[in-house]
Amino acid sequence: MISLTLKRPEYPNYQYLCKVCSVHIENVHGAYKHIKEKRHKKNMTEKQEETELRALPAPSAGQLRAVDAAVMEMARQQGISEQDFEERASVVARMEEVIKTHLSGRAPGGDIISWL
Repeated sequence: MISLTLKRPEYPNYQYLCKVCSVHIENVHGAYKHIKEKRHKKNMTEKQEETELRALPAPSAGQLRAVDAAVMEMARQQGISEQDFEERASVVARMEEVIKTHLSGRAPGGDIISWL
């Protein structure tokens, strides 16, 4: 993958531009030095990984079903029950009501503990 391109007209003092790093480079020696830097190598690796990931094909219907089944099984084994979920939702609703009732019109930074 070529990362250097010729200079841009708006930067007349630089001969090259590293498209990966968005770095302007004065001369060939500077370009050689830049492509040997850790930052450039890291950026090149990330760019290559991104390109490879974007080139991956979309998952098939079978793959999606398999992932869905795995997620559902993991939720069944380790997730909360429907009853627990409903109880938590009820607690959230009650807390929202308490907060709305006690905090409406209060200045920010007030002593919340006093009304709990």
